[in-house]
Amino acid sequence: MRPDEFAPEIYLSDWVFTVALGAGVGLVLAGPLMLALGRGRLSGLLLLVSGVVLTALVSTLALDAAPWDTLDFQLKPYLAVVAETAVMAGALALGAAGTLLAVLAGDQLSRRRGLPRVVPIAAALTGATAVAVVSLLLLETVARAPRHPEGTDTSNPHPIRVVVGELEVPSGLAVAANGDLAVVELNRNRLLLFEPAGDGYELVDEFALGLPQRSLAFHTAFHPAYPEQPAIFVTVRRVEGESSTLEVLQVSTTDGRIERMIGGLPIAQGGRTNHYGGAIAICGDSLFVSTSDTDSLDGTKEPGTRRHAERVLAQQPDSGAGQVMRWTLTGDTIAGDGVFGNVFPSFAMGLRNPYAMTCDAATGYVWVADNGEEGFDQLRLVEPGSNHGWPATSERIVPTAPWFDMKDARVAPSGLASRPGDTDQLVMSGFVSGGVYEWTLDRDARTVAAIRLLADVPGGAFAVAIDHEGCVLVSGGIELYRVLEPGCE
Repeated sequence: MRPDEFAPEIYLSDWVFTVALGAGVGLVLAGPLMLALGRGRLSGLLLLVSGVVLTALVSTLALDAAPWDTLDFQLKPYLAVVAETAVMAGALALGAAGTLLAVLAGDQLSRRRGLPRVVPIAAALTGATAVAVVSLLLLETVARAPRHPEGTDTSNPHPIRVVVGELEVPSGLAVAANGDLAVVELNRNRLLLFEPAGDGYELVDEFALGLPQRSLAFHTAFHPAYPEQPAIFVTVRRVEGESSTLEVLQVSTTDGRIERMIGGLPIAQGGRTNHYGGAIAICGDSLFVSTSDTDSLDGTKEPGTRRHAERVLAQQPDSGAGQVMRWTLTGDTIAGDGVFGNVFPSFAMGLRNPYAMTCDAATGYVWVADNGEEGFDQLRLVEPGSNHGWPATSERIVPTAPWFDMKDARVAPSGLASRPGDTDQLVMSGFVSGGVYEWTLDRDARTVAAIRLLADVPGGAFAVAIDHEGCVLVSGGIELYRVLEPGCE
């Protein structure tokens, strides 16, 4: 997969592609410059038109290109915005400045040597075209990765309808038995509570989570006894100074009281990372939470580096990294039944970035969608004491094999839900692919029998849930949708 799920690193193709766009801008600026210098109306107009054409071409291709997704701040909010904006702005400036310098150098050369006035034009067009061609070749190579998992039936996706609007990055989504809906907004650090109203939902309350700046809110779950037990759980990344921790908050819907129920869980540090974990699922009387391998994505990953040391924490039982943990609904640890380790109530280990999780009604355990490296997003059943292999290999086949490996498909699973009443069907959302998928399980073979594309969400799909009527809800960047399957229109 490319980009590498939520906050992709800057790849060469991203950078060169932005330089190419800058080259187009440089040509646009060079046209008026040549006219102002009196170098000929034809030369100026030719440069201006060429710049407009190149900029339009690159921009149009960029809107549908995987690398450009890294700059879509509204719908791709997990980016380390400051660092990546500076680099991309530099690439844009380099393309523009380089093209302008080529024009001026060509102009000076033509005047001193008595060469035709076409020389600066040719120099600028040649340089800009070369950069654009190289960037598009790199882009074409990157874009070959399939969008959907292998074998996905894409023949009949359903339309979607907006049921809640004016949201801001709704990263977490949960539905209570009575139909109430909880939505978590990632950057605003807010929990919104809705109730069904007509064909949509009506906002009945909102709760500021009171987190420090740069903190993030991820996923949410209702207490199983809600509304009699008026509690909603939210996972958050709390940032204090230069340090971050993963926490589980409990929000009372009666008086708005917010309590830190579970704190001090490991999470990746720094501004470039996207390895958050933070998925939550309540299965019976157990509360499950996932953690990532804490990879900061900062620097190289060779043995002996800081980043390598972060990644291998997923194979250290007492680190708490790359794990699924299990508590009671009151935040007490549970002994036995696969729980290991001396520091955290670790239930499973060896995961990379399990950002999506749901209950498996057949076993009482959980399914996770583990985001892989350069592909290899995987669906895994998390059984007691299981080790899922990261970071020994990207494929992570041993010691516990995945039920399905998405290999080089560009999915980035961000939401997972179980179909009520059917233990052999799951629904998954893909942040990068924008797909909402129905997975049919083959339990005897411990694999996936079929995958069907239920819907496409423009700009990427975030969280997914099943409402009280059995219909699929999925969040996009600014809206919440219902998938209009038969019976859900």
